[in-house]
Amino acid sequence: MILRTSNVSAKNFFLNSSKKMVLLEERKKVLLKIAETIALEYSKKEVVNLNFICTHNSRRSQLGQVWSFFAANYFDLPEHASIALLFYFLASFIAMPVWLKLAYALGKDNALKVALVYAVSINLGVIPFAEAGNALVLWVFTILFGVAFGAAPTLLRSMMADLTDQDELQSGEKRAGLFFALLTTTSKAGAAFGAGLSFAILELAFGFTPGAANSPAALQGLLMTYTIGFALPMFAAYLALLRYPLSRTRHETIVAQ
Repeated sequence: MILRTSNVSAKNFFLNSSKKMVLLEERKKVLLKIAETIALEYSKKEVVNLNFICTHNSRRSQLGQVWSFFAANYFDLPEHASIALLFYFLASFIAMPVWLKLAYALGKDNALKVALVYAVSINLGVIPFAEAGNALVLWVFTILFGVAFGAAPTLLRSMMADLTDQDELQSGEKRAGLFFALLTTTSKAGAAFGAGLSFAILELAFGFTPGAANSPAALQGLLMTYTIGFALPMFAAYLALLRYPLSRTRHETIVAQ
């Protein structure tokens, strides 16, 4: 028998979480010291080499590194990169309840399809407007793409929970841990592969060199690698979802058994 779980309001969950988040004064001092060191290094050499390390989610570190290349080198706005990246993830956090509401209205798979089409459109749509020094385009793109980023972490885990119900019904075994371990492993491996492949393409195909004066062709390669490099895998994911068999009605039937 599959256990029923109580529904939790997504709005209340995020509101309560935001009230409990506290940034300690000691932590603020450390962050300010890091920021001052980065600013001082940039004022001396006009180049700062940063490693993005997230101790709880390597995917954010990898995406942050690629995005910072894009903001600092193609848009030539290194002073905007760090704060804009913060708002990128903040936009994804704020958008999560919206994607959940859309999932309730359309179904989880259809909501994810909408998110993927939206993300592809944002990445391809920025190409004709992106130019060095255009902070407005950088910020609009950052916020809009951040909204799309909030969909997958929320919806994929919820869809995986549904699949574990189906697997339990068919196999008679509880293997949720195995399924979620597979999801975590593939998402991290995919992000690592994508970031590594992007850097390899930039160096080998376009001759892009971080922190150096790059040619217009190399910078155009950075734009294409970032935007199309994100758009193609997301479109492939959309095509894969077209054959997703577990509709809301089907899942409700499984839970009822």
